[in-house]
Amino acid sequence: PGPIYSFVLKYILPAIIKLKGATNGVKGIKIVRGRKIWELEPYATKDAVAAVYIPSTGIVDPYEVTVALIENAKMNGVDVHLRTEVVGFIKEDDMVKGVVTNKGTFLCRYVVNAAGVYADEIAELAGAREYTIHPRKGVEILFDKEVGEYVRHCLAEIRLPTPKRTKGGGINPTVHGNIIWGPTATEIPDKEDTSVKKEEIELILTRYSTIIPDFPKNKIIRYFAGVRAPTFTEDFIIRPAKWVKNFLHVAGIQSPGLASAPAIAEYAVECLKNMGLKLVEKHDFNPHRNPIPRVSEMTLEELEKKIKEDPKWGNIVCTCEMVSEAEIIEAIKRGATTVDAIKRRTRAGMGTCQGGYCTLRVAEILSRELGIPLTDILKEEGKLFNGPVRGEKI
Repeated sequence: PGPIYSFVLKYILPAIIKLKGATNGVKGIKIVRGRKIWELEPYATKDAVAAVYIPSTGIVDPYEVTVALIENAKMNGVDVHLRTEVVGFIKEDDMVKGVVTNKGTFLCRYVVNAAGVYADEIAELAGAREYTIHPRKGVEILFDKEVGEYVRHCLAEIRLPTPKRTKGGGINPTVHGNIIWGPTATEIPDKEDTSVKKEEIELILTRYSTIIPDFPKNKIIRYFAGVRAPTFTEDFIIRPAKWVKNFLHVAGIQSPGLASAPAIAEYAVECLKNMGLKLVEKHDFNPHRNPIPRVSEMTLEELEKKIKEDPKWGNIVCTCEMVSEAEIIEAIKRGATTVDAIKRRTRAGMGTCQGGYCTLRVAEILSRELGIPLTDILKEEGKLFNGPVRGEKI
């Protein structure tokens, strides 16, 4: 059994994966063996017998992608209502005429239900429920940039038998130089359970240590969890509702949901067109959104020029990620109102100390720029401070 299993791993399985990829339109797939594996990944396990190399694989920052898309949408006339909970619908016959929220009612012609783990409950409110979301938690571990050299590509083991409800996770570099291990896949009853347990961390460390045995596992700077939104079909549900004429389901989206997002959007538009929505070209549409300039990406000459224009570019608030006061103010001008919103737009608080140095400084800038008391500043949904704050400044 040993030699046969080894032969399958080295020749048969990679060939099957390559064929499957080619069938799906993935170009440039290569099977690498022996020395070539360690040329690509010097720290990979010496037990590796073969690898499937996909050069077209890409990495993005999901925060930055989301923020960029929202900012561009707002530039082109889209209104965004945050902290607005849908509590019901106004219906006439078999159509939705209005969306009732905790901040008022929005009249509508069509409803796109892309509510993630709550998509089934939103559909229920509209009388359009056709599926059930069963939440699945995924825990990930984030390592310091200091160990970024240990991983050059997205790495994952081919596990046999292949998992039915997950791609299995892996080890991935980020666009900013950190390394992420995970995620796990655990069925949970609570849609908002983002807790992380000791055994979940141990599971990740044990499972992925076989890929890079010498990885410095003592360089963890954060661990966190998110909740996927699968249905029992374990597939995307993108289709018009059966019982409500102007209600479109975009539900059950899990990995590879981020990679699929542009195609999902195009398909959803096509669905709306088929449902009767008249599409009119927006001739003044502007597809370009300028990102917030980053001190960490500037040359010395560029930074000196910025500081001459505004000294706040030289006031570094987050020393781990080299985030300036000017970047934080620009994020606030673009709509950030919480400490975590600043974090996701500028990376202030994402470095080695995880906000130990800069969180209070960010809060003070938010307080000043928004004109609200420091004690009213939110981390994300909850207040950052509990109780009185001594003095006017921190």
